[in-house]
Amino acid sequence: MIVFIVVKKMQEQQKKSNVETKNATTKHTTNTKNVRFVGGDSRMIPVIIETPFKGNKIKNMKYLRSCMRDCLMRGEAPFASHGLYTQNGVLNDNISEERELGIKAGFIWAQFAEKIVVYTDLGISEGMERGIKNAKQKIEYRKLNN
Repeated sequence: MIVFIVVKKMQEQQKKSNVETKNATTKHTTNTKNVRFVGGDSRMIPVIIETPFKGNKIKNMKYLRSCMRDCLMRGEAPFASHGLYTQNGVLNDNISEERELGIKAGFIWAQFAEKIVVYTDLGISEGMERGIKNAKQKIEYRKLNN
């Protein structure tokens, strides 16, 4: 029931194509008229992002944020469980049971995505491989540094 409500709210928000958002760090306003919507469609496409997490977490989280921005600028609504569930106070990725819980939760959200976007600039990790194998929808491989 909660998932249905969240998805319904997302769908309602997608209908608003001229929404302005404030970027708190740079103090500027972005109008979605400048966003490249895929195929000329004005709705945002829900996608799951696969990027590395383990290893150099600072570098990997910075990369994830860049990938999320790339998705948003393409008119996509990205979700990255490894960027959310691994925050302090949520789940500890170094505890295998908590890592598995986060991965399973990410797989639940993946059911609502239209595609899985795999960013490959930093390689494909074991966790990313699991997301790719779990995918039931289209998988798109991308690089930020073309």
